[in-house]
Amino acid sequence: MSRTVSAILGIPTMTIVLACGAFASYAQEGELPATDGAFYAISVRNIDEAVAWYTKHLGFKIESQGGNDQRRGALLSRPGAVLELGEFASAIAQEEIRPGLESHEVYGIFKIGFTTTDLDRTYQILESAGVEVFFPIVTASDGNRTFGVKDLEGNIIQFFGK
Repeated sequence: MSRTVSAILGIPTMTIVLACGAFASYAQEGELPATDGAFYAISVRNIDEAVAWYTKHLGFKIESQGGNDQRRGALLSRPGAVLELGEFASAIAQEEIRPGLESHEVYGIFKIGFTTTDLDRTYQILESAGVEVFFPIVTASDGNRTFGVKDLEGNIIQFFGK
C-alpha cells in the first residue's frame, strides 16, 4: 500500500500540490513537457535547526509544518524550488554507519543543485555567512561555472551559473 508525503509528514496534500505545481499531462510522442521549478526532500537530524539553516542561508520560506511522535516535517519554498525537510525518529546519521562517510558514498541522491543569476555573489554571501564550502568556484570547458557547499547535515548543495 502506498503512502503519500502528506501522510508520512503530516503536511496537507493541497499545500504540497500548490507549492510544487502540477503537470497537466505528458507531451505527445512520449516526451515530457518542460519542468518549471524543482522539488527536493531531505531527511534531517533536527527539523528546527534545518529549517533555520535553509531559511537563513538559502532564503527559503516556511509554507507549512506538521508531524507526530515518529516524524516531523516542514515544507519550504523559494522561487523555482520546493524543499521538504523530514525528521524521522528511526533515521540514523551517516557517521553512525561509518565515521567520515560522505553522501556520495551511499547509493541514492547525494546532492541537490540550483541555478543562480549571479554565481559570484551567491558564493560570496554563503562563504561570508560561514557556510561550509565543499568546493570553490570552478569553470568547466564549456564556460559554465559551479561551486558546492554543505548544509548542517553534510548534504552537498551545488550552484550553477555563468
